[in-house]
Amino acid sequence: MLAMEAQAPRGVRRPAISLASIASMLAPTDSSLQNAT
Repeated sequence: MLAMEAQAPRGVRRPAISLASIASMLAPTDSSLQNAT
């Protein structure tokens, strides 16, 4: 998944998506994302 995002240009344009992906992998709990937002 990370490899695919690295190739996708939007991944570089939107670092937030990459962070969200990593965060989701580290903490699959949506509560964590809501608190961070």
